Amino acid sequence: MVRFAYSILFVIVVSISTTSCSEKPIEDISEFNVSIGMPLDEVKKLYPNSTFQAEHPNKFGLFSGGETGISVYRNDSLLFYFWKHWELDEVGGFILFDPNQAFEGIHTGMSVQDFRTIHPKATANISLLDSEEYLFVPENENWYKIESSTNDWAADYEMIDGEYQFIKFVDTDKKIVSILVK
Repeated sequence: MVRFAYSILFVIVVSISTTSCSEKPIEDISEFNVSIGMPLDEVKKLYPNSTFQAEHPNKFGLFSGGETGISVYRNDSLLFYFWKHWELDEVGGFILFDPNQAFEGIHTGMSVQDFRTIHPKATANISLLDSEEYLFVPENENWYKIESSTNDWAADYEMIDGEYQFIKFVDTDKKIVSILVK
């Protein structure tokens, strides 16, 4: 009986130590609490020890009619970038970079494989604007940028009528590097 208990304990310990959501303990990750429509002064209250810096959206692969957005840094680490709603003084969208914060259970550093356990219908896409690879979830229309490069994609594609068409995932160990919510 003692041998059986030790065997079960060993299996549990090994399982816990080898099963991780992108090598980051889930208890170290908090839910990102900035949302679209949140007043800008509320964002500043949530991050009192952070630096808010105006930056052009092109730096993040976004295109704009001349408006700048705001990058939020803590200890020289970029936490997130957000832009203002075009008519109101509130968040219009954001890109999350901080691996210690999750948006709807997804965080940067998470593997494509772990992501697909949460969103099994997700596909991948290569943006024609910035040639970057993204995961796409049709139900929420958010974009999850993958750490990849030309000829080293997380998925196979076929070029049809000048656009990349997703075929299948081939490297699900690749990691999410940012989350775009608009």
